[in-house]
Amino acid sequence: MNFLQKAVAATFGIKASSFNLPAPTDAQAAANRLFASARFQIVNGQVRLINTDTGSLIGESYLRNSDLYSVVRYLVRKGMRANFFLYEVKDKKALSDYRLLKGEDATAASITKAVTMRRKALVDTSQPAIEKLLRNPNPYQDWKTFVENALAYRLLTGERFIQRISGLQPVSELYVLPSALMEVTAGSNYLEIGSYLYTPTQTKLDPAEVIFSKDFRPAITGYGEELRGLSPLKVLALTTQKSNEGRISSIKQYQNGGPPGVLSLEDPDTEPLTQEQMQTYEWKLNSQYGGSLNRNRVHITNMKAEWTALGLSPVDLEISNSLQFDLRDFCRAYGVDSKALSDPSSSTYNNVSEAKKAAVVDAVIPAVSALADDLNACIEPFNVGGKQYFIDADVTHFPELAEDMNKLVERLQKSWEITPNQRLEAQQYERSPDPMMDMVWVPMGLTPISEFGKQDPGADPQNDGSYA
Repeated sequence: MNFLQKAVAATFGIKASSFNLPAPTDAQAAANRLFASARFQIVNGQVRLINTDTGSLIGESYLRNSDLYSVVRYLVRKGMRANFFLYEVKDKKALSDYRLLKGEDATAASITKAVTMRRKALVDTSQPAIEKLLRNPNPYQDWKTFVENALAYRLLTGERFIQRISGLQPVSELYVLPSALMEVTAGSNYLEIGSYLYTPTQTKLDPAEVIFSKDFRPAITGYGEELRGLSPLKVLALTTQKSNEGRISSIKQYQNGGPPGVLSLEDPDTEPLTQEQMQTYEWKLNSQYGGSLNRNRVHITNMKAEWTALGLSPVDLEISNSLQFDLRDFCRAYGVDSKALSDPSSSTYNNVSEAKKAAVVDAVIPAVSALADDLNACIEPFNVGGKQYFIDADVTHFPELAEDMNKLVERLQKSWEITPNQRLEAQQYERSPDPMMDMVWVPMGLTPISEFGKQDPGADPQNDGSYA
């Protein structure tokens, strides 16, 4: 017995043997696992299970729901536009400031400012082995495919597993492992990971060869739960189910030509139909008049009949409006304004443009920056001899941020207090070696304020030039 069982036994006089329950059968164990991986609702006396293991969630959402698929693919496609470059760190303090400017609370203005800070923190460098990884991380994938996998799994599961394999180089290959097929075993100490398991092949992986990152997940059921990431799909499970059920309901009503109902034959000269006759008549109606291809087909009968609807139409149920709210729920969970994905609510050009810019700043840049952090952890073995390499995701070429760059150029043209080389750096261009580019230049016709009010001592203050 554990200490709680002992306390209960002592308090209520229960025999210790009462706690020695028989081991569960295979069927009971399977049922326990089912309920452990699922939530349930009781609706009209019926239990409806919502399976929330990661694989099932992906199958019910990303692989089935077009709205959620669109949100995730939008972010992944945008993230794949980022270019990853290799640098060497020359100023750790400036690097910290640069990462802060480009962090979770970044704005378009702070990202523009971060470009200048990056030039202070990092310098271009070359390391053939790392550059090869940035072209072909493994023999089976190019870089774009690798980035696509890395971004998508993190967005879907809240976790990312990157396996690094050493060879002739400290790191010679990188693989993104499917998060839904990975198990994490707790170590002997709190928050310690003992090992990873790739379940399809039951391959055990040492923590040193896997770079694991995750979104925060609170532990509420048992030890080790806090080691896993929280999938947004788990939080969106009910919204996903409601959205899927709404679409299925619409399809069924389209096929049936409206809500379900009961057909009553009320001809007083006709004997009531037997059970067999009703089944035959129902089959005939479904075969000849059911489905969208038979919609509005005329049905003729020589008996008096009455139709009683048993449900509401899609319009009455407001299914279309409900689906719009579901889309907004999906977008909010991923930090995206739904207008960026053609939500008809207030979708003017300016609103859509601002929404897309916000999506890049609030969702895409944090996603690619998090991937860059994982990649820097992957190349840590190369940091020897006092050198520190740094992989950075360049997001300044995103078209959504181009308007801010145009505004920056306009401001720079009026900023006479800075040098031409400083203007070049602010626009992400290389400095010019010409020493005159480090001088402050002003246009002709500008006069210092101290010169205003000065007059020639011999001039006649009364003569304004209108007479000799």
